[in-house]
Amino acid sequence: MESFIESSQMDVGDGERFTFLKRIIPDVKFEGSTSINPAVDFTIKARNYPGGNYLQTDTKTATRTATAPVEQFTENLDIRARGRSFAFRLDSSGSGVRWKLGSPRVDIRQDGRR
Repeated sequence: MESFIESSQMDVGDGERFTFLKRIIPDVKFEGSTSINPAVDFTIKARNYPGGNYLQTDTKTATRTATAPVEQFTENLDIRARGRSFAFRLDSSGSGVRWKLGSPRVDIRQDGRR
């Protein structure tokens, strides 16, 4: 069964500044999962203008792939995304995977225009 949760767009400084995301410390619990290796995909979507297309998408699974899978013992996800606003998405389609999202931490720094 496919399950997901997606945030709305978030920005820093009312979207006037570009920001660079380089690391996420996920807070995902897999209590009650019957899967041997429960995992979810953590996707970051970045864009430069409201209503514009997503210019960069970086997905990581907690097992450190290009689509960032988050597993039970994932400490952090190294990512690279740059834009004025960002959205986060967690999804899973694995059988027997139950997950609960807490408060992930994101390493963000101000970035300039290129």
